[in-house]
Amino acid sequence: MTAGLTFTSNGRTVTLDVFPIASSGKHPAVLILHGSFGLMPEYKADIVSFADALVANGIASAMPYYLQSTKTDRAKAFCGSLPVTVRRGGRPAAMHLR
Repeated sequence: MTAGLTFTSNGRTVTLDVFPIASSGKHPAVLILHGSFGLMPEYKADIVSFADALVANGIASAMPYYLQSTKTDRAKAFCGSLPVTVRRGGRPAAMHLR
């Protein structure tokens, strides 16, 4: 993996991790887009393992940290304030996501 490459989008610097193929020549490539939780440490390893599996099968990939270009907060901050109704024993029990 080549980590920490950058490009500019909307006048903001965005980080890009690239997972190249070691051999020369043309290879297919895919763009990996993370979910709304971004690349938080507890999720990044799963996404990187997907990129590593692609490389093992001859497919290069790139993974932009695209929330950096929009300055969007991660979903976790948003979801933490959502009221949720959970049913226990047929009765609703109000709670909040954490």
